[in-house]
Amino acid sequence: FGNDFLSDPKNLEAYLERVKNNPHPQDIVGLQRQRDANNQFDKSAYLSRINTPLFALFGEEDGIAPPQSLSILKDHAKDLKTHVIPSCGHMPQFEKPDVMIDAINMFFN
Repeated sequence: FGNDFLSDPKNLEAYLERVKNNPHPQDIVGLQRQRDANNQFDKSAYLSRINTPLFALFGEEDGIAPPQSLSILKDHAKDLKTHVIPSCGHMPQFEKPDVMIDAINMFFN
Protein backbone atom coordinates (compact mmCIF):
# COMPACT_ATOMS: atom_id res chain seq x y z
CA PHE A 1 0.00 0.00 0.00
CA GLY A 2 1.01 3.59 -0.55
CA ASN A 3 1.50 6.21 2.14
CA ASP A 4 -1.82 7.98 1.42
CA PHE A 5 -3.77 4.76 1.98
CA LEU A 6 -1.84 3.82 5.11
CA SER A 7 -2.18 7.30 6.63
CA ASP A 8 -5.89 6.64 7.31
CA PRO A 9 -6.39 3.78 9.81
CA LYS A 10 -9.93 3.24 8.50
CA ASN A 11 -8.52 2.13 5.12
CA LEU A 12 -6.39 -0.57 6.68
CA GLU A 13 -9.20 -1.69 8.98
CA ALA A 14 -11.57 -2.05 6.01
CA TYR A 15 -8.98 -4.00 4.03
CA LEU A 16 -8.24 -6.34 6.94
CA GLU A 17 -11.96 -6.95 7.41
CA ARG A 18 -12.22 -7.84 3.73
CA VAL A 19 -9.30 -10.27 4.02
CA LYS A 20 -10.74 -11.79 7.18
CA ASN A 21 -14.06 -12.43 5.42
CA ASN A 22 -12.50 -13.96 2.30
CA PRO A 23 -14.23 -17.32 1.79
CA HIS A 24 -11.11 -18.69 0.03
CA PRO A 25 -8.09 -17.40 1.96
CA GLN A 26 -4.57 -18.27 0.87
CA ASP A 27 -2.12 -19.38 3.54
CA ILE A 28 1.43 -18.06 3.80
CA VAL A 29 2.90 -21.11 2.05
CA GLY A 30 0.60 -20.53 -0.92
CA LEU A 31 1.61 -16.87 -1.07
CA GLN A 32 5.31 -17.81 -0.96
CA ARG A 33 4.85 -20.35 -3.76
CA GLN A 34 3.01 -17.79 -5.85
CA ARG A 35 5.81 -15.24 -5.32
CA ASP A 36 8.50 -17.79 -6.16
CA ALA A 37 6.72 -18.95 -9.33
CA ASN A 38 6.28 -15.35 -10.46
CA ASN A 39 9.95 -14.52 -9.81
CA GLN A 40 11.20 -17.59 -11.68
CA PHE A 41 9.03 -17.18 -14.78
CA ASP A 42 10.52 -15.06 -17.58
CA LYS A 43 7.58 -13.24 -19.12
CA SER A 44 9.60 -11.15 -21.56
CA ALA A 45 9.48 -13.72 -24.39
CA TYR A 46 5.68 -13.64 -24.33
CA LEU A 47 5.37 -9.86 -24.43
CA SER A 48 6.60 -9.58 -28.01
CA ARG A 49 3.84 -11.97 -29.12
CA ILE A 50 1.05 -9.68 -27.92
CA ASN A 51 -0.52 -8.08 -30.99
CA THR A 52 -3.06 -5.88 -29.25
CA PRO A 53 -2.44 -2.67 -27.33
CA LEU A 54 -1.09 -3.36 -23.85
CA PHE A 55 -1.94 -1.18 -20.85
CA ALA A 56 0.32 -1.16 -17.79
CA LEU A 57 -0.93 0.54 -14.65
CA PHE A 58 1.58 1.22 -11.87
CA GLY A 59 1.36 2.73 -8.42
CA GLU A 60 4.07 5.31 -7.85
CA GLU A 61 4.90 3.75 -4.45
CA ASP A 62 4.52 0.10 -5.53
CA GLY A 63 7.18 -1.99 -3.83
CA ILE A 64 6.23 -5.21 -5.64
CA ALA A 65 6.07 -4.03 -9.25
CA PRO A 66 7.54 -0.52 -9.14
CA PRO A 67 7.31 1.85 -12.10
CA GLN A 68 11.03 1.23 -12.69
CA SER A 69 10.12 -2.28 -13.89
CA LEU A 70 8.46 -0.59 -16.83
CA SER A 71 11.69 -0.87 -18.81
CA ILE A 72 11.09 -4.62 -19.26
CA LEU A 73 7.71 -3.91 -20.82
CA LYS A 74 9.08 -1.11 -23.01
CA ASP A 75 11.84 -3.39 -24.31
CA HIS A 76 9.47 -6.17 -25.37
CA ALA A 77 5.93 -4.88 -25.92
CA LYS A 78 4.94 -3.57 -29.35
CA ASP A 79 2.10 -1.20 -28.47
CA LEU A 80 2.40 -0.14 -24.85
CA LYS A 81 0.45 2.53 -23.00
CA THR A 82 1.24 3.22 -19.36
CA HIS A 83 -0.16 5.17 -16.45
CA VAL A 84 1.45 5.76 -13.05
CA ILE A 85 -0.93 6.58 -10.20
CA PRO A 86 0.67 9.10 -7.83
CA SER A 87 0.88 8.27 -4.11
CA CYS A 88 -0.33 4.71 -4.70
CA GLY A 89 1.13 1.32 -3.85
CA HIS A 90 0.48 -2.11 -5.35
CA MET A 91 -3.29 -2.18 -4.74
CA PRO A 92 -4.92 0.68 -6.69
CA GLN A 93 -8.26 -1.13 -6.63
CA PHE A 94 -8.35 -0.46 -2.87
CA GLU A 95 -6.17 2.64 -2.58
CA LYS A 96 -7.37 4.80 -5.46
CA PRO A 97 -10.20 2.95 -7.23
CA ASP A 98 -11.65 6.04 -8.95
CA VAL A 99 -8.26 7.04 -10.37
CA MET A 100 -7.66 3.46 -11.53
CA ILE A 101 -11.06 3.28 -13.26
CA ASP A 102 -10.50 6.65 -14.94
CA ALA A 103 -7.11 5.50 -16.25
CA ILE A 104 -8.57 2.26 -17.63
CA ASN A 105 -11.46 4.13 -19.26
CA MET A 106 -9.01 6.56 -20.90
CA PHE A 107 -7.09 3.60 -22.33
CA PHE A 108 -10.21 2.04 -23.86
CA ASN A 109 -11.60 5.34 -25.12
